[in-house]
Amino acid sequence: MQLENFKIAFQNCFNMTVPTPKNWTIAFDMLRNEIHRSRKRGRKVIFIDEMPWLATTGSNFIQAFKYWWNTCASSNPDILLIIYGSSTSWMLNKIIKNRGGLHNRVTRQIQLQPFSLRECEELVNKQKLMLDCNQILNYYMIFGGVPYYWKQLDKSKGLPQNIDNMFFNNTVTLQDEFSEIYNSLYKHAEKYILLVIALGKKEWDLQETRLCIF
Repeated sequence: MQLENFKIAFQNCFNMTVPTPKNWTIAFDMLRNEIHRSRKRGRKVIFIDEMPWLATTGSNFIQAFKYWWNTCASSNPDILLIIYGSSTSWMLNKIIKNRGGLHNRVTRQIQLQPFSLRECEELVNKQKLMLDCNQILNYYMIFGGVPYYWKQLDKSKGLPQNIDNMFFNNTVTLQDEFSEIYNSLYKHAEKYILLVIALGKKEWDLQETRLCIF
């Protein structure tokens, strides 16, 4: 299925019809050939989204990717390769700390951090939400610095109405957010979900409690 998705992206990019590659070695060779044929000058940006989900067991994606990078892309100054993965542990182990063909190949890492309180205030002003400092602080204590949540705010509604619309109505925007976050990070997300639910039901004395999770 991922090779089929690669074919579709390849066809859309290069405006040509190609068969679905049988494996990732062939897929990357197709990419190499087409970049070599391209007469367009300037930088060629290749963006691989959610690499951990491409490199499934038995896919040999990493082996093919290493070969393509070391024999073709790394020596071409026109190629800018950007890879992304929401699984932090996978990206660290397979890419950043790779001891094989990808060792010390990373030019730069980008760690996406939540917005600070000041940056959230700038976002509020850009969206013309007309919130005062106290309201912004209240929203920040609820949402943290996640821009996606802030962009869901309706400027015609106050804090209680916005929270109700986003979390508690039948057609809420974020009704599946809790389970989706864990399912995107873990193969067996149900264990972590049950743990967090259990912790949420517990009344904790923060001065007395020492919690260790293994």
